[in-house]
Amino acid sequence: PQPRGEALEMARHSLRAMALGGLYDQVGGGFYRYSVDDRWEIPHFEKMLYDNAQLLPLYADAFYAVDDPLMRRIAEETGAWVMRDMQSPAGGYYSTLDADSEGREGKFYVWSTGEIRALLTPDEYSVVERLFGLDGMPNFEGHWHLNVRTEIDAVAATLGLPENDTLARLKSARADKQERKPRREAHQQHDEQPAPSCAKRVYGGCVRIATRRSWRAGTG
Repeated sequence: PQPRGEALEMARHSLRAMALGGLYDQVGGGFYRYSVDDRWEIPHFEKMLYDNAQLLPLYADAFYAVDDPLMRRIAEETGAWVMRDMQSPAGGYYSTLDADSEGREGKFYVWSTGEIRALLTPDEYSVVERLFGLDGMPNFEGHWHLNVRTEIDAVAATLGLPENDTLARLKSARADKQERKPRREAHQQHDEQPAPSCAKRVYGGCVRIATRRSWRAGTG
């Protein structure tokens, strides 16, 4: 049975809050293990296949239930992260991706304002600065762990741009930062213990994405 009314709205609200806050990797995709504050702003930076394997199909199903493009994007990005960062060359999937890089938690995921400016064009930065609130004080040990601070239509209005152009700049900015992440000095370690039971959930989530006609028809 399809959920309706108050229950559906509660689920939508929770899933949006998770996707827009610090529980979600706003650059590379995928969810961290849990939040360490009551605002869901700063996570424990470990990523677990177990969590993401359940959230991938959940966001895919949520897109069809509430027709929210954010749910579709999060499902696609989470699936892409699993395939890119969690697949083992030996086959199967790693179970976890460590929180620490070079002895510091979160080093791989947090940014200085200077790093972000250096990676982006001025047009891209104008969107990113407003969307993630980078004109304020950094939120993690003098660096930024990115959280969405405002709606994209508000950013577009502030910049005097069509919303589609603003989204295009944001998409380009995410691609620029993701491309450079593997080249950063900080490196991550996997727990190489295979996770076959989680793999089944990953496959199920990917099947949901790939076999829905309406979704495929809207994919460029």
